[in-house]
Amino acid sequence: MQHYDIVILGAGAAGCFAAIRCKELSPQARVLILEKSARTLDKVRISGGGRCNVTHHQFDARALSQNYPRGEKELLGPLKKWGPADMVDWLTGHGVTLKTETDGRMFPTTDSSATIVDLFLGLIRQSDIHLITQSPAPTFNASAEGFIVSSGEKTFGCKKLLIATGSSLSVWDQLADLGHAIIPPVPSLFSFNSRDALITGLPGISLTDVALRIPQMRAHQRGPMLITHAGLSGPAVLRISAWHARQLAEVAYRFPLVIDYLPNHTHAEIADSWEQLKAAQPKTKIANLRIFPLPARLWERICQLAGVADLALADLGKKGKIRLSELLKNATIAIDGKSTNKEEFVTAGGVDLREVDFRTMESKIIPNLHLAGEVLDIDAITGGFNFQAAWTTAELAAQAIVRKD
Repeated sequence: MQHYDIVILGAGAAGCFAAIRCKELSPQARVLILEKSARTLDKVRISGGGRCNVTHHQFDARALSQNYPRGEKELLGPLKKWGPADMVDWLTGHGVTLKTETDGRMFPTTDSSATIVDLFLGLIRQSDIHLITQSPAPTFNASAEGFIVSSGEKTFGCKKLLIATGSSLSVWDQLADLGHAIIPPVPSLFSFNSRDALITGLPGISLTDVALRIPQMRAHQRGPMLITHAGLSGPAVLRISAWHARQLAEVAYRFPLVIDYLPNHTHAEIADSWEQLKAAQPKTKIANLRIFPLPARLWERICQLAGVADLALADLGKKGKIRLSELLKNATIAIDGKSTNKEEFVTAGGVDLREVDFRTMESKIIPNLHLAGEVLDIDAITGGFNFQAAWTTAELAAQAIVRKD
């Protein structure tokens, strides 16, 4: 049996960063990473379309924590200790420069995830961290010396064990056997499927500001939305999917979604617009109007469904006005499923946060066992926030492991 000071399960963002930081803080520490797949840092490679959305340019911890549907309260303290500014400084100190885009997302100036992957793997080699890939699913148990970790025919002993395996059912099962409560995982951060007549055949239409509601869940979000071949996506959709992930799973992702295409206009203002236009352009065809900030194809579809597409303004009656107003302010879309957002797959679920000391990321159930990243019941919206949670929890775990050791 080989002995190490620290064994880390998982060679993703949290696992690799924790290993590197353990060696930087304690160069003499003997560190082993076990990874079941043949590749390391897979999520880093595909993040941001292969550009790697490292973090977000929101340096206020309280404002930053509000981007976590699960983990907002628990991460507030840790984000004050190691937030985006700290991660940026660390990367800069290792020769990586970042740029900030208009929405706050931060990427390497190279626009390549290879910049981050190569840095991490290079530091792992230089630091003499032992990395074993294609390692059969490990089992772990407490021992008098710390932990015994078995993987295939190999057995390792360690003083400290850090679990950073992400959404691993087998690891969650073992943690449950050791006494941890596991919140069942469900998908989070996904787009909606729909074949509703209001949007079918209109892929590529982008709206900068809509208000979404799911009445049965009292769910609401506002922001940009995109009509796709499959249904609906964009920031407003992803946010509502994240904050209501469990409720949406309970209804099997089938529910009515109400869209307000004109959140800055009231019904009364829309009614006034008809009267003003009717007086000025009585012969203008309604489908040809461009009075609202809506793409032409969507406006034409709304007019068709309201039954007024071929009417002139002079012929628009009370019922037609009401139908148009309802489709603009309360369009109800039937959602009949979900799709993964691009290549990303985020889950809500994992180790119950009440069972973790967020000052050290140590288990309250199992001494000397630390947890980081998505093995915990923490998830965030898109924008670099999930990576920041990985960096933050890995850093606090590394500091605690080295300090205690």
